[in-house]
Amino acid sequence: EALLLEQIAVIGASSNASANELLNLRSRLARMLAKQGFLERSDSIYAAALPKDERVVRGSANKYLASAYAERADLRIAQGRHADAMSDLLISREIRSRIHGAGHERLAEADVVISSPALDMGDPLLARQFADSALLLLSDRIVLAQGSFAPTALRYPGLLCDALMARVAAERAAHPAKPARHHRQRAQPALGR
Repeated sequence: EALLLEQIAVIGASSNASANELLNLRSRLARMLAKQGFLERSDSIYAAALPKDERVVRGSANKYLASAYAERADLRIAQGRHADAMSDLLISREIRSRIHGAGHERLAEADVVISSPALDMGDPLLARQFADSALLLLSDRIVLAQGSFAPTALRYPGLLCDALMARVAAERAAHPAKPARHHRQRAQPALGR
């Protein structure tokens, strides 16, 4: 922790300090503190590191900023702040869309993640919307999986399974199963005995 704080101080004092470098170091510090259980300190570091001006965020195509928002969302989920996490995840997804394009599989990753806090907030329809979006973005993987060989060089090979599981979770939350009725079947006497 002390080493990261020193690096942040040195780089922050430099006249040619990179904003991305500072954001990256502050995010590393916040992640480290969160792993140690200091969730409030971690959240305050993210609050200080992330831009206050919404126009800067909304127009950004900065991968470090997208990652920082996604990481803060993880922290907020751990704190039970699902609505705040959802907001951060949507901002991160928006930035990633500007970086990679609207049809990129990285957005499927974001959509799978977004479906979880939507369920936690009690909105299975929103969760399903994002799960369906992920599956749509992964349609090429569905076609590959139906082929005669299994693709082995995909980035994040379990993403399709995760998207399917997000869809199943949303469906179950939207349409809870009725309790099964167990009927005892009476033994029928054998005829002719």
